[in-house]
Order: sequence, then structure tokens, then C-alpha cells
Amino acid sequence: MLLTNYLEFRWYVEGKHEKTYLFGSIKGTSLKKSGTVELEESLTLLTRFIEHKPAPIGNAIELAVRMAKLTKPIRDILDDQIRHDRASKVMKQFHEGVGVMIDKHMEPEQFADMFAQSLAYGLFVAKTRHLNGPFRIETAAREIPRSNPFLRGLFEFITGTQFDDETYSLEVRELTDLLANADMPAILADFGKRSPNQDPLIHFYETYLNALNPSERERRGVYYTPFSVVSYIVDATDEVLTKDFHCVNGLADKTMIPSKSGNLHRVLILDPACGTGSFLYGIIDHIRNRFIASTNSGEWQDYVKNHLLTRLFGFEILMAPYAIAHLKLDLELEARDMTPLQREKWACDLSDIDRIGIYLTNTLDDAYFTFTKSLGSGFLFDEVDAASSVKRDHPVMVVIGNPPYSGHSANQSASIKKMIEDYKFVDGAPLGEKIPNGCKTTTLSLFALGNGVSRKPDRGFSPLSLTTPISTIRRSGVCAEI
Repeated sequence: MLLTNYLEFRWYVEGKHEKTYLFGSIKGTSLKKSGTVELEESLTLLTRFIEHKPAPIGNAIELAVRMAKLTKPIRDILDDQIRHDRASKVMKQFHEGVGVMIDKHMEPEQFADMFAQSLAYGLFVAKTRHLNGPFRIETAAREIPRSNPFLRGLFEFITGTQFDDETYSLEVRELTDLLANADMPAILADFGKRSPNQDPLIHFYETYLNALNPSERERRGVYYTPFSVVSYIVDATDEVLTKDFHCVNGLADKTMIPSKSGNLHRVLILDPACGTGSFLYGIIDHIRNRFIASTNSGEWQDYVKNHLLTRLFGFEILMAPYAIAHLKLDLELEARDMTPLQREKWACDLSDIDRIGIYLTNTLDDAYFTFTKSLGSGFLFDEVDAASSVKRDHPVMVVIGNPPYSGHSANQSASIKKMIEDYKFVDGAPLGEKIPNGCKTTTLSLFALGNGVSRKPDRGFSPLSLTTPISTIRRSGVCAEI
């Protein structure tokens, strides 16, 4: 770092003052220029400083923290613009569309936070796919996988010709420069490790959110689920499907059944609050291990395209975990969590896959509402339409996951209140909640949703595998109903 008043240059290395160079000094009212030797040393220092290339960042924690620091000013600038009605036309359009898409009561700070995270994670995902040449914001959209059409469309929307007119464009370029200097192979080297301290993607979720906005994480009640818990629930669900529902291949079942919209897979799977995609990752890992045990790599690609991704769905309301979930499944299907030798057999080509079935949506919103393209660009409409189609037209058989444990739900739409109303009565009599708003937790809202999905009258019962904090159930007084 150089600290200067344009005459004196103080050079700091790792926080320590190394040396001072002078171009000149002021004596009274006159300027005294330094000697030839001092001037040459100063010019040499400036040249070295300008030409210096920082050491690549190869540590996930360091990159996550530094990304968060550069994301904050983007969020704050946009928050101020929206509050004072100074946002650009592009931002106003996007703000309105996101309000309909996720939460019409979203505060300016929450929208600004989501947008800033979208930029940060979009650039991060693009960098994981970057191969050659300078890494630039203008070309990032082309490097985001086609399997995530929302994030790809968002970048095409915001990095058009008007981008440099946005007041946060300089901060975004600083974030781009930071990622350009990241050593992604080194950062992702431990992808797939079972320990949360080893898995680099956890740091781009937990570490990043803690540094950026810990209150939002607490408000939404989102936390990492250990893989041992995920694996246990996935294995147990597979066993129930096999023994009690006569699905010979359990979670890997590819049986088709007729429906109103044509033939669909019987075993459709949904994680209604998928976070970073741990359960979806676990399900793919479980099924892939079955293929590995049968040495059936030749059919894996076709199975993934036609019988796995077409029946595996996840909903997420926060931008950070949504982007990480997409990236996690992309990397898993590319076999980046396997050895190079295994990767040759089990890596899938995702270039012709329309999308991975993870959607940025409020799970507890009604699937039937009007959203027109006039409210935003096509990518917003497409994401809402696709998520609504899953909610409305796909008879989900298995609901699995670890819903948020927030003490009071931040999702309080009319449809949600109606959904949990039944849990306030036992045999027609009022339940008598033991604590105020005990039935308004996100956990119980998602439990009610899952219970409704798994008890469709035209299909009988289905597996419901949601982790639920029993203390929350007991404190709210709903044990009898559950």
C-alpha cells in the first residue's frame, strides 16, 4: 500500500512501514524538489507498485471475507438510491419484478442486499468456469452455466450498455478484479469433502453471509446441515420408499405415471427450503453410488438427463444459498468431487441440459398469481413461471430437507397464514398456543406444506422427511396435532 500527499510516498507491506520516498518538500511558501537519486528511487517505487501483481488468492475463507467487504458498498449505494428514489430505470424495473417474485413487502435494504449478493455470486460462479484471457464483468454472463438460466439472464440484464452509468459500477469492477486474482482450482480442490471445515462452498455461504449480513441469516433461520445428518435422512427415505411404497429402486426409481399434464415420474422429490443444496447433493450422491456399485457408468449420463434432473426440485428464497446450490450440483454432476480417474467415467456433459431444478422462489407463496413480462425482463418471468409450474403441476411424492429454524417466520403472506390455520385446532377446538405466535415459525409453515403435499387425497400418503426442532413444536403447543 502507498500512503501519499503527492510529495511524500510511504510504502507499507503487510501493514508495516517499509520506507518513505520524497518527490519534494515544502519550505515555507516554496517547493523544494528532491535530488536526482531520490526522484529516481521514487519513480522506481511507483513503477513497481503499478506493475505489481498480487499473489493469487487460494484460500476459500480469505476470498469469502474479502468478497463480503466489497459487496457491502454495492448494497449500501443501491439501498440509498432506492430510499431516495434515485435508482436507475433498470433497477426500479428489477426491484418491482423481484417484489412480485419473492416478497412484495421487501424493504429497500433487503432488495439491495439480494441484488449485491446476486452480483457477487454471479461473478463467483462465472469465475469457476473461466478458462482463458482477462476475467471481465462484460463477459461474465457467457461463463455462467446454462443450467442456471436465472443468474445468467440477470447478468445479461444488468451488464448491458447502461452498466457504467450505474453508481456502483466501480465497486463491481473492484469485485471483478478480486475474483480475477482468485486461484479457483486451489480454492475448489477440497470440494466434496464431508467436513464443513474442508468444503470450500460452505465458506461462500456461512463465512460470506456472516461477514456481509448476519442479521438476515438469523432472520431467515438458515444454517448448514452436517452431511452425516443429510446422509442418514436420505438413506432412511430411500428405505421407506423401497419397503413401504414398493418403489424397487427407492430414490432412484424412474417409473412413469399418467397425470393431467402427461406422463410424469412417480417419485418426484422436493426440498422446499434447499439452502445450499445439501439434501439434493446427498440424493444424487446416494443414487450415483448405486450406479457405481453396479459398475453402470454407461447409462449414467442418460439417466441424469432423463430420469434424475427431471424429477429433483429445490426451492430457495435467498440469493446466496440459491447460487451455491446450483454451483454445488453442477460440480457434483461434473464429478468434481471424485478422483480424476473416476471423473473420466462419471462426469456428465451439462451443455444440453435446460436447467437444474433449483428455483429462486418463496416456497410458501401461492402458485397461482399473475406475473407479466412488463414487470421485468424475461428471465424473471421465466423463473417465476417455472417455479409455479412445479408447485402447480408436479405431484411431488417425497418432501425432504432441513427447514429454517427461525423463531418467527419472515414469510407472512395470506396464503401462508391460511396454510397453518389447521394447526391451531385439535378436534375442532382451539389449540391454545403456549407462546405468542407459536404457530408462525417457518419450520411449522413448511411442515404444514410438506404434510399437505404428502397427503394428496388422489395419491394417498407419501414420505415426508423434514428435520424439525422438537423444542419448537412443544413450545408452540402443537404436539397433539402433529
